[in-house]
Amino acid sequence: MWGHLFPVAGAKPVRQMTPGRARALAAAMKARKTCPIYLVTYDYCLPLESIGSCLPCSELSDDEREQLAALTSA
Repeated sequence: MWGHLFPVAGAKPVRQMTPGRARALAAAMKARKTCPIYLVTYDYCLPLESIGSCLPCSELSDDEREQLAALTSA
């Protein structure tokens, strides 16, 4: 495997974090930490792509998941 190396002198500095970018980043991280079924926000990122929810919700049956979603959306 190989890759191109670039001179450090030609590198550009990182763009400054603006208030809008900070809000967008915070919203994205909150979405990654919130269970879409139970709407609980955890301190860590959830496996939403593989499981689709937090671990306790992933162990529920389809009927239990629908009932829980109906209760939390009301």
